Amino acid sequence: MLPPLHHPFTAVAMACFAFALAPARAQCSILGQSGEPLPHLYGTVAATVQWDPDGAGPAGLQLAVAGARLACGNLLATGIAAYDGSQWLPLGTPPTDVCSSLGVYNGQLVGAFEFAGPVLTQVLAAWNGTSWQTIGSCQYGRVEAMTVYNGELVIAGDFAFVDNLSKAGIAKWNGTTWSSLGAGVVGRVLTLAVYSGLLYAGGDLTQAGGLPVSSLASWSGTTWSPVGNPNGTVRSLAVRSTTSITTSYLFAGGLFTTIGGLAAQHVARYNTATNSWAALGAGLPGVACRTLYVRATGISSYELTAATEDPAEGNQVLR
Repeated sequence: MLPPLHHPFTAVAMACFAFALAPARAQCSILGQSGEPLPHLYGTVAATVQWDPDGAGPAGLQLAVAGARLACGNLLATGIAAYDGSQWLPLGTPPTDVCSSLGVYNGQLVGAFEFAGPVLTQVLAAWNGTSWQTIGSCQYGRVEAMTVYNGELVIAGDFAFVDNLSKAGIAKWNGTTWSSLGAGVVGRVLTLAVYSGLLYAGGDLTQAGGLPVSSLASWSGTTWSPVGNPNGTVRSLAVRSTTSITTSYLFAGGLFTTIGGLAAQHVARYNTATNSWAALGAGLPGVACRTLYVRATGISSYELTAATEDPAEGNQVLR
């Protein structure tokens, strides 16, 4: 999980205060500039997802944020909240005040809400716009990632059971029942992505479907396969999809320094047209890439943003 955010006003106020104490070099006025008009969100953020609460209706996209005991304005100690572009909104009464992962399935927001106890248990619940409806529960571990693949909701993490049935770290929901993805995985899944017709799972994996893998594997709908053999944990996956397979890519970030048989410092790009990995320049500083985000900037151009982890120099966000 990411550490709590800090109020942006604090840094601005300190900078203004220091400036006011400096020797005056010119006759000029210090003018306050309008900043973020919204109350600041406090707490630990674990996941975000874009969600349209009314589908094709007039309301726009919202940003759903999940975490631990989030607080903002009238929201106190909640596991989930939504931002509509102008204000933070409550989403009913969530099952608990801790939510580790978010997804969207059949137009509904889905969260994994954690209960404290001798056995780590999470309730999987869907928000129908009025109330939270339980669709399952995980035992002995938590959900770290969600996505939709082949019309089904896929959840993954390090849990052992879903609804008391063995699911080995990854499971899928068709709207009625939960089922396994082959023999599941051994290790912890931290990230999921769908690229070129395959489901990719990254994390601290050592096996997938009974096969030895190193941190990254793909699921075809029937079988698991190792991918890239990175030499360290894969923490984040991102996908750029275009109308051409040659310009569509899967990006991977994490602790690895080699992947696909080449040197790649914490970040790399994969293309199915060439079936090969490529390093992105000299890679990323620090000890790991925590998360990736890709967006199109044109027909043939894109930007990749990465957040890094560096205990010595401090975490950074790079593009």
